[in-house]
Amino acid sequence: MTPAELPIVFFDGPCGLCQRSIQWLVRHERVIKGSPKLHFASLQSDLATDLLPSGLRTPPLEGLVFTFDAENRVGAVAVRALAHHLHWPYRWLLALTPNFGYRWVARKRMDLSMRLGTCDLENTEIRERLLH
Repeated sequence: MTPAELPIVFFDGPCGLCQRSIQWLVRHERVIKGSPKLHFASLQSDLATDLLPSGLRTPPLEGLVFTFDAENRVGAVAVRALAHHLHWPYRWLLALTPNFGYRWVARKRMDLSMRLGTCDLENTEIRERLLH
């Protein structure tokens, strides 16, 4: 499969909350027979430059972007679309993510990131699913 055919979650690379969210998604992902696993890429990556319009990858960032089936979903819509890829009860919880809740977390994410710190996704089991 080409990268454009994979389900890709684009996240803000320097954001610690975003990095931890990727780890959380991998822990709670359900593997659907015949479907590819989620893949991940930074909004600052060359792949993002190749696949996403500039408005989705240049500051101020609109939020998480989930690309699947040649469609870009952004913010709370992306989170709700990711719900299908998760185990119960997380599938249900993400499916109900309100727009205002996502926007609040997105605004506070850098403050939360400073408290949480960053993590190195390259040195985890996620490495093989990171696209550049």
